[in-house]
Amino acid sequence: MILITTLITLIHAAYDGTDYLKGEGDFVIEQNWIMNQTEEYLETEFVTEGNEKFLKLHKKAESELSFKDGFYHLFQESQPQHIRFWFASGNKEIEDTNLRLKDTATDKTAVSFRCGYAGFVRVNDNQMITFYNSSVSSEAKIIWTQADILLNWDTQEVLVFMNESYMGSASFYHTEVTKVNEVMLYNLKPDTTSWWKNIKVCKERCDNFEFTQIVVICFALFILLL
Repeated sequence: MILITTLITLIHAAYDGTDYLKGEGDFVIEQNWIMNQTEEYLETEFVTEGNEKFLKLHKKAESELSFKDGFYHLFQESQPQHIRFWFASGNKEIEDTNLRLKDTATDKTAVSFRCGYAGFVRVNDNQMITFYNSSVSSEAKIIWTQADILLNWDTQEVLVFMNESYMGSASFYHTEVTKVNEVMLYNLKPDTTSWWKNIKVCKERCDNFEFTQIVVICFALFILLL
């Protein structure tokens, strides 16, 4: 007798969440993003395109390797379940387009996002997404990608989506982090450019984000009758 039980579970997650940046992630209100610049080699520009406003970060070739120079936004200490942002990167080999979701009190990071570096997009310790030549942006043509990162504070794991397609999972960058209160934007390497817009940090899910996770569990029980 062979008993095979197959369980298919559909998990549908779609609900509103408080945006901790209060809608300021689209850079309409620039003063709520604070610039931290210890050198004179970082060029920033707020660009208006139609009804949208986005941020351009350019790190000059003569600058030093540093994650201290960029923009940050503080919000209330919390355990958000979702960060959403749109990004564009000027290359696919050199690390740039860096974002961190972190706790300033302990200097611990839950989410570390970056582009470039051996042709991959990396989230925490998982180089999960191949960064093709067709994804590289320039001043003449900015190619936007929507990123959604879901945080599970119980398991300290993240699920990563690009243009609402599931790409992979990873552990928190620092597993001892228990809350976050800052978004950081920067380019790590010299001579790199990144673009950012529509950044949101949400208590639950941002903008009715939906995904369906199919979990298939197969259990086989073999009984041998003599």
